[in-house]
Amino acid sequence: MHKRLAIGLIALIAIAAIIGPIFAALSLARTRGLQDQRNEALRLATTVLARADGVAQEFFSAHDQLMRAGASNPCSEENMVLMRRLAFSSSHLRAIAYIANNRLVCSSIGPHADGVYIGLPDIVTPRGVAIRKSVKLPFAADYDVRISSMDGYAAIMAQDAALDIDTHVKGMLLSVFYTGFDLPIASNGSVNPAWLAQLKSGDSVSFLEGNYVVALHRSARYNLVGVAAVPVVYLTQNVRKLALFMVPLGAATAILLIAVLVYIARHQTTLQTMMRTALKRQEFSLVYQPVIDLHTGRWVAAEALIRWRRLNGEVIPPDVFIPEAERTGMITQITERVLSLVAHDISHHFKAFPDFAIGVNLSAADLENELTLSLLYRVIKATGMAPHNLVVEATERGFINAEEARQMINDIRTLGIRVAIDDFGTGYSSLSYLTSMALDHLKIDKSFIDTIGKDAVASHVPGHIIAMARSLNLTVIAEGVETAEQADYLRERGVQFAQGWLFSRALPPAELAQKLNAMDSMIRKMDTL
Repeated sequence: MHKRLAIGLIALIAIAAIIGPIFAALSLARTRGLQDQRNEALRLATTVLARADGVAQEFFSAHDQLMRAGASNPCSEENMVLMRRLAFSSSHLRAIAYIANNRLVCSSIGPHADGVYIGLPDIVTPRGVAIRKSVKLPFAADYDVRISSMDGYAAIMAQDAALDIDTHVKGMLLSVFYTGFDLPIASNGSVNPAWLAQLKSGDSVSFLEGNYVVALHRSARYNLVGVAAVPVVYLTQNVRKLALFMVPLGAATAILLIAVLVYIARHQTTLQTMMRTALKRQEFSLVYQPVIDLHTGRWVAAEALIRWRRLNGEVIPPDVFIPEAERTGMITQITERVLSLVAHDISHHFKAFPDFAIGVNLSAADLENELTLSLLYRVIKATGMAPHNLVVEATERGFINAEEARQMINDIRTLGIRVAIDDFGTGYSSLSYLTSMALDHLKIDKSFIDTIGKDAVASHVPGHIIAMARSLNLTVIAEGVETAEQADYLRERGVQFAQGWLFSRALPPAELAQKLNAMDSMIRKMDTL
């Protein structure tokens, strides 16, 4: 009897020793998961609010400038020119307009005969801002827009202007509320207005509500509140019930659950771990997208583009691993590898082309990393290339911390390296970046090039960007050119350089060097004729 009891106690202790860590891991995973979700929800709410603040700031700035202009006729040609300038310099506003008697009378797009009826406001704030959440306009019938107006002057923007953020979270709810109103200004789903009461007098709060982790953040500048509700993804009650059910199965069950937990943990960090391994195994390589002189047809430069092929042959697209590298802070290591590969390719493939320029992309983190300058200097010293033949390309997202970016760009140009703003018009910037930063080139994003020759609302944008760049003495490079019509349009407007599949796909360094050799041979033969 005692022996049987001892064996039973030993068995129970053994089972507890095996199962106990599982329950501890589940509990820890739930606690950490919940905290991570609270942090993520608060980060998203803050991001939404920052976008909403930006939209509000641009609206009030445009309103104030129009009011100061004091036009006796708000729809005069002179006033509409001012509207167009304000709309074009905005990051978030699609158009500026004038409204009278609930009719849109004129806008930065042009006059509207008899006015366009836009309905009554959904919200009128104590400050006198009338907000219409969803309006269909005849000149953009496929889109619902949001219109904010005050003193007759109005800003037209995308309905989700403040919600257009990259979240990587499915089923997430985002919303912006004006303090004192239960009706959201913008929302991508059914957000409970009662959540606002949780904020009380504080600036931010996060809490668990049903199947969501909810976070709210109050604006310090405007009567706005950003809301984010993230679906719960930490270990759920069902998983714990499954663990309880499997406890009697003993060691086999414990091993299975541990394997599941290990799989989940690995799945959550797979891409980051894979990138670290890829850097060690040198799985990254470069291809080069040629840049063409539209007037001579010569290949004068190339943009270095990173590619990732794993040892098993699997190809990971850049639009998958680059955002993850930026999110996890590994992007600076990726940039260091890119610069190392560029130095190798220049020394081995492009040494014979001293006038050929190479462009490399820098992220926002690179512009804030004090090691970036030394890495660029190392490329120049290692290859012996002329500094002006190295071009760094920074997207508008890299200019969010404007002061740090401005100092880094000045330091880069001091080395003699040229600087280009990439994908202009698709990020957060405005004309202020172009006028306040020392830049050499402006690259027009493919999304604008695609509108050339089409009956699209944005089809006039490339021409405006070209004219603006010319006035600022910036060299224009058009990206994503795919048709002869696009090339002719750009050439006729004085654009000198372009890249895209019309001219060539991105090429491995050896193949690009072969084509450059062939082109040089052909030019030399023609010169002797």
